[in-house]
Amino acid sequence: MLGALIPAWALDLTVDQWLFSKISYTNSPAFDQKLEAMQVEGEQWDILFVGSSEVRWGIDPETFDAEISANIPDIGAKSFNIALDGFSPGLMFPLMQTPRFVVDRERTRIVMVGLNLAESVGVARLEHAPGACGQLQKPILTSPFARDAGISIICETPTAWNNWAERLTRALPLVRYRSAIRAYLFREYPDPISEDITPRGFHPHSPDADHVVKFWADQERMREEEAHRYAPLPPSYWESAVAEGGFLDEFVQLGETRGWHVVFFHLPTNPNFFEAFEKTETVEQNLRLIQQWQERTGGVFIDLGIKYEYDRQADFADFRHLSAAGAKKYSAELAGAFSSDADLRALLESASSSD
Repeated sequence: MLGALIPAWALDLTVDQWLFSKISYTNSPAFDQKLEAMQVEGEQWDILFVGSSEVRWGIDPETFDAEISANIPDIGAKSFNIALDGFSPGLMFPLMQTPRFVVDRERTRIVMVGLNLAESVGVARLEHAPGACGQLQKPILTSPFARDAGISIICETPTAWNNWAERLTRALPLVRYRSAIRAYLFREYPDPISEDITPRGFHPHSPDADHVVKFWADQERMREEEAHRYAPLPPSYWESAVAEGGFLDEFVQLGETRGWHVVFFHLPTNPNFFEAFEKTETVEQNLRLIQQWQERTGGVFIDLGIKYEYDRQADFADFRHLSAAGAKKYSAELAGAFSSDADLRALLESASSSD
């Protein structure tokens, strides 16, 4: 047994050095790009934007930084968008826990977490959760990266770790990387990275008027076949989220553990989304709950409201997400609200003075 393990470990050192320069480490070229960019310049980021596609499509770090520099001369900020399509803040939580995702550093870091108040919220636990392993999530959560980071269990069946032999073989990187090795040998390369994705992780999109028209025209069918989307969101989700020890507190605690200051912000979801699924009242109620959380904890939540004033065709890419033009508009507004907060200004000053 030992005689077989030693060559395996020796070969593993070689695999670890060259394999992932040739094949995707995360099963997502865009995610690979983000990890590489964050780690190469990891000592320079002041602010990280976290969330799902609404953040990835909707926050332009360069516009945000330019507005910060205009509002806070001689300080400025350098921010990065690490949001992933399909990864809610709760599912981002276990990713954020591992240094393989966000490299630690000494300088103050601010983590901006985007919240959609019309949807359920809660921290994803490191346990098998089929509902969290959908089409967008599964490739990443079954990748070599996920196995190395210890989060692949979310997509794995509980029986996968039932015996000691399985645990031992999974400890060998050659076993963990078997799918990547196979992909390399059979040239199963993933799709290329979209040229639209910026070096700061922002993915701008053009408005799609046809998509919006189709969305409204499809309401009758959706109400019949996807009735769950129109069902009221149980109040218990957000009541638990803002309670002591709830989701918001857990994210803040994670920040304290990792040396980050966590700031939550209200996502600029297309009002069409709230109106079609009859969630406007839910959003308003949950806003009141977050305000109560702020009063209890002194936490930070930036609320720019539901963006009724935005052009639903030009400023949004579809029935839910901002377009590139809308993202620039919103990113500048968010930076303005950020700059007006004395505590957040002080944090940036602290980060700057530590350079």
